[in-house]
Amino acid sequence: MGSGWSAKAVEMDDGVKVFWSGHLTKGHADRRHAWLHEYSEAQLAIKASMPPFNNANKMDVPAFVEQFNVPTFGPNIANSVMRIFSTEAILRVAKQLGVVIPTYVLSTFVQDKMVKVHDMIRYARQTAAIADKNAGAIDQLERFVQAFKALDGKSVPDVASWQAFVLEHVPAGWESRLHFDHLLENFGFAKEASDELRAAQFVKEDGETVTFE
Repeated sequence: MGSGWSAKAVEMDDGVKVFWSGHLTKGHADRRHAWLHEYSEAQLAIKASMPPFNNANKMDVPAFVEQFNVPTFGPNIANSVMRIFSTEAILRVAKQLGVVIPTYVLSTFVQDKMVKVHDMIRYARQTAAIADKNAGAIDQLERFVQAFKALDGKSVPDVASWQAFVLEHVPAGWESRLHFDHLLENFGFAKEASDELRAAQFVKEDGETVTFE
């Protein structure tokens, strides 16, 4: 919808259940009310995907809406979706319709973003409170970034080779530590250092001031 959100309503035996997913933007409430005009929202069972990113505009969320802030990113979700495409029924229908099943590929878009990580590494090395106790973690992160930037599609043609590459740099279980709260712990950063780095600000080439997070 134009207001930048999506919702799904399902009528069950115990009433109408609604799920919100997307950004809260101006006009969100008007569009919801127009769509669910025959219902009073306060009487519905409404659940919403509401990490901070989805409400960057700091809009009011009705008290009767049950909010959830859970990770919706990372390889575990992507792998679950890809497993659906690998089922016999889906493959059969795709062949009948001439639809190409997506495959895993290395993201050059993410590789190009590694310059931002180098900015953070420089900040960490120049900040004594971080560098003194996290020197090994900083080195480990830098080794990973340099190795990742050097990869090409032939280096990691499938999930198994990608997993093997990542495990050369971080401990097993990294897939469940991708939230900002825990991401740098994969490389050995202490929580205090990780929190400070996330909140630290730097000025981009275009003059904009942003946090490393």
